[in-house]
Amino acid sequence: MPRHAAFPPLVGALVVAGLGLGPTSRPAVAADRVTTPAPGLRLLERTTTAPARRIFVASTSLCTAGVRVDARSSQDSRITAAAWGSAMGATLAVNGDFYRTDRTVPTVYGDAVGVGQRWPASRTGLGAAFADEWYAGDYGWIAFGDGWVEFNHSGHVKDHAAELGVALGYLGAQRTTTIPAGTRALVSGFPELVVEGAAMRAFPDRSDCAARHPRTAMGLTADRATFLLVAVDGRSTSSVGMTCAELAGLMHELGAHTAFNLDGGGSTQMWVDGRGTINQPSDGSARAVANHWGVFAGGAGPATSCFSAGGCFPAAVPAAIGARFGDLPDDDPAAEEAAVVVERGLMSTCQAEPAMFCPACGLTRADAITLVVRAAGLALDPAPTTTPFSDLPVDAPAFAEIAAAAAAGWTIGCGGGALCGGDVVARAELATLIARARGWAQLDGTTLPLDVGADHAAAAEIGAVTSHCASVAEATCAAGFCPDQPTTRAAAAQLVAAAFALTSGEVCQDPGAPPGPADPEATAPEAGGCASGGGRGGAAAFALVLLALAVRRRRGARAGVVAAAVVAAGCAGDVPGQGVDAGAGPGADAVEGDGSCPRARVMVAAGASLNVRAAPSTTAMMVGSLPDGAVVPVLGQVEGEVVGGEATWLEVEAGAVRGFVSGAYAACTTDPAPVLQPPDAFRLPLACGTSARIAQANGGSFSHSGRSFYAFDFSIPVDTPLVAMADGVVSALFADTGPGDPCYDGGPSSCFPYANYVELDHGDGTASIYKHLNRVDVALGQFVPSGVAVGLSGSTGYSTGPHAHVMRQEACGEALSCMSVGLAFADVPGDGVPVQGQTVTSANCPR
Repeated sequence: MPRHAAFPPLVGALVVAGLGLGPTSRPAVAADRVTTPAPGLRLLERTTTAPARRIFVASTSLCTAGVRVDARSSQDSRITAAAWGSAMGATLAVNGDFYRTDRTVPTVYGDAVGVGQRWPASRTGLGAAFADEWYAGDYGWIAFGDGWVEFNHSGHVKDHAAELGVALGYLGAQRTTTIPAGTRALVSGFPELVVEGAAMRAFPDRSDCAARHPRTAMGLTADRATFLLVAVDGRSTSSVGMTCAELAGLMHELGAHTAFNLDGGGSTQMWVDGRGTINQPSDGSARAVANHWGVFAGGAGPATSCFSAGGCFPAAVPAAIGARFGDLPDDDPAAEEAAVVVERGLMSTCQAEPAMFCPACGLTRADAITLVVRAAGLALDPAPTTTPFSDLPVDAPAFAEIAAAAAAGWTIGCGGGALCGGDVVARAELATLIARARGWAQLDGTTLPLDVGADHAAAAEIGAVTSHCASVAEATCAAGFCPDQPTTRAAAAQLVAAAFALTSGEVCQDPGAPPGPADPEATAPEAGGCASGGGRGGAAAFALVLLALAVRRRRGARAGVVAAAVVAAGCAGDVPGQGVDAGAGPGADAVEGDGSCPRARVMVAAGASLNVRAAPSTTAMMVGSLPDGAVVPVLGQVEGEVVGGEATWLEVEAGAVRGFVSGAYAACTTDPAPVLQPPDAFRLPLACGTSARIAQANGGSFSHSGRSFYAFDFSIPVDTPLVAMADGVVSALFADTGPGDPCYDGGPSSCFPYANYVELDHGDGTASIYKHLNRVDVALGQFVPSGVAVGLSGSTGYSTGPHAHVMRQEACGEALSCMSVGLAFADVPGDGVPVQGQTVTSANCPR
């Protein structure tokens, strides 16, 4: 039975809910009647005294087989809940949203969907005729689809999201008129009674809330496993009704984590199959209303809206409030790996804003191939011109990666010449991709998992992966390897991150693998970007760069999250060999620092960077990079691989980066490390004397909302230099989207993670971000003075045309997920805050 399915007595909690009801005003329960009209549906009928009330509570277990929730579609006449429920074959029905009484055709105040059909806007509060009405956009809703249930906060709650602690719900605090794809049923309500577990006590947005009336309400428990429908009779001596505050207290007591008021008064009605209308409507009989909720229980088949946290429907969960992804808590075993594969462009989020990962959702074959190809750095040049699969068009997303994998013999698709890219892959197929990409065979002295027979089609590949990655394989399947089970996105992130050493955590053992190709430890910039050919996930994508900067982090931000830095200037172009964790000791005895080498200065070509290794060898895992001129503390000196005639390696530490650098490219120094001073002012991100029009300003209706409310879009041509608005240090960047990439010249919302960007930390708890760049001209950890270029503008990522998106934000350690903060420019007249359409001219001249 769901956690909230039982009905507690209505005592005590009303005071806890903050309603100010003393002991003498608590209602006394005179009688309770609990029945089960059908499996999964429980009905409480309660009468109370002092005050007298009749209360009806329908509790629907959404994960009980045969349970379905639906609503009325748009029709040309109003109808009672009894007539609609009976005609539809429902088990229980109640009235729904408020409706316009001045229109003959049923027109509700909020949005509405019934039997999978969205009501026409002209028959809802979204209609143009109601744009100036007080209620437009203010109603919240609860919606159902196949395998999910979602809610959307009311406009009043979203407008006061910070004070009310809004973290969950559809698009969080962002106002929207969109609804989830695949919505089967949706009914709107107003005002919101319970906001993420807290009962509301004041309702300034509705004047009739202070009086007692008949009431109808809807709510969901925190786990979204129970749907609550409540009717309270009123306007009679036998039942006085409730105020909104009292109704909020009742819903909170019943276990609602979110709840909304529905149409009440004479509209309040609850009908049960075989019994009729069970409450006493205040009009004397049930009123014909516009729409209804219906519960269908006792039938055959699965539960249609059983919500599973982290599944394919992107929905924030309470345990992940403040985390990198709204549906994946920071303490989840897959949290770090999920962050890494998304930050590095190996996988995409299942929802861009607010960011969701959908960890329990199955990984498709197209996504699995793309993930492994990008992690392995498989060369995509020359770009294929013909398709290897009959169902893979040459303009399909990730066509190059899939074609390259087929050419390398890593995949044959689903057989018969087809890819079946949308099919969810079994764990055995992912093991095959990994084993072939790594060139692994099963290690001597190891055995197959207990649930994998020697005759399994992928036995050799599974044996190879499990013998190298035993601990990770066991962590993602309790019964062995689970070869024929679907691969979840979380398990894929864990296995691939370990197999390709993408994080500083769990890595697979590879004692027999040949080392990656040695390269100069000082990695010089290349014309046109990295050696990978400009597409996401080339060989340079192995550059795992940890932040060389201690930044202030918001609540819930993960200190160990890494940033993938594949930059046009300073790409780390080697494929790392299997090393030890970052910060591990050297293979040789270290020489303790004697004070003669307290710090080291990086000495490489301008714009280049120096690789930091986990051990004193060019084949050891790379754990970071340092820009030219960086001054970092030295922990000790060791003898290691000879590079450029120099055998000395320095063990260094810079913020989160700790490891070894070759003495051929770093010299001991007593110079102090530079200290970043908080800026005295911010100036326009344009080169001195450059003018541009503000295409979108703070709160812009197209995309500046929620955490991105304070932001500016500059309408500028491609390749316009963007400069630092104030002195800063590069704390994060992404530069892997190049020519030929489907997200290079602007793309749909799925391109959101692939915008090239630079983030600068300003040492005052804030950072600035510069997005949609065509080229990045800085390296991670590099100090960038005000007025100095960070890159060239473009239209990469989710973009409708060439522009620059610039924002000041909290330095939370998650560049694409931080909360924006207000920004005023010292070189903009007046208050320094430009508005949409204004043309501004930069006075951000290098000093």
